[in-house]
Amino acid sequence: MKIEILRRVGISLLVAIALSAVIFAAVRLLPGDPASSSQPPVQHYFQWLAGMIQTDFGVSQTGRPASEVLAATLPYSLALLAAAVIIATTLGLWIGTASARRQVTRVKHPTGWISLMLTAVPEFIVGIVLLGIFATLVVPILPTGSAVETPWWETLLQWMLPLLTLVLVATPYMVRVTRSALVTALDSDAIEMARLRGVSEHVVVHAHAMPLTIGAIAHGVAMQLTWLISGLVVIEYLFQYPGVGQVLVNAVRTGDVQVVQAIVLVVLLVCIMVHLLAQVVEILANPRFRSTT
Repeated sequence: MKIEILRRVGISLLVAIALSAVIFAAVRLLPGDPASSSQPPVQHYFQWLAGMIQTDFGVSQTGRPASEVLAATLPYSLALLAAAVIIATTLGLWIGTASARRQVTRVKHPTGWISLMLTAVPEFIVGIVLLGIFATLVVPILPTGSAVETPWWETLLQWMLPLLTLVLVATPYMVRVTRSALVTALDSDAIEMARLRGVSEHVVVHAHAMPLTIGAIAHGVAMQLTWLISGLVVIEYLFQYPGVGQVLVNAVRTGDVQVVQAIVLVVLLVCIMVHLLAQVVEILANPRFRSTT
C-alpha cells in the first residue's frame, strides 16, 4: 500500500512539473515575450519555478504583487467550491442511494434519466436560466452580483445564485456515481451473504454496501470538483462574484500575464492535489491493497 501511494505521489509531482513547464513555455511564446530574459530557457525556467514555489508570481500591471491579487480572491472561490461540493455530494449520496435501492427492488426510479439530462447541461446555461428567473424576470429578489465588503447577510444572499448553479450542475453526476457504485455493491456476494443471515435491508445498504463504494465516490468527488473549477470562471463572471474567475477574465482582457499564469498554475495544482487525495482514498479503501500491508 505504501509503495502504491508513493508511486501516485511521484506521478503527481511529475505531472505538476510538466504542466509548469507548459505554462512557462506558453508565456514565453506570447507576443512581445513579457517574461523575456537573457538567460538560457532551461536556466530561466528553473529560476522561474523556484519563484513559483516561494509564491513569487511577479508583479501585476497594477503594481501589486500577483500573489496579493490571488490571496485576496482565492478564499472566495474556495469557499464557494467547498460549499457546492459538500451540498452536491450530500444530495448525490441521498438521492443516489434511494435510486439504487429502488433498482434492486425492481421499481423504476426517474432519477436515472433526469440526472443524465441535467449532467449534459453546461454551467453557463444553468446560470443564465437562474439569473433570468431569480434576478430579473419572475422573482427579482436576489442580487445578481456581489462585492467583497458587504454585511454577512447580504454576502449570503449574493452567494445563493452562483452556489445554486454549481449545486445543480454537480448533483446529477454524484447521483449517477453513487447509484452505479451502490448497485454494483448490492449485487456482490458479500451483500448476498448478509441478506441470507437475516440482516435488515437498511443495515445491508448503510453498513455493508456503502463502505464498498468509498473509492468510487472519492473518485467521483474529485472529478466533480475538477469540473466545477473549470466552470467557475464562467459562473463567477456571470454573477460578478469576486473570485479568481472574475480576476482571470479581467487579467486576460488587459494582458496581465503575471496574474494569468499565477491563477492557472494554482488552479492546476489544486486539481492535481484533489485527484491525488482521491487516489489515496481509493487505495486505502481497496481490500487488495489493505491485504498487502
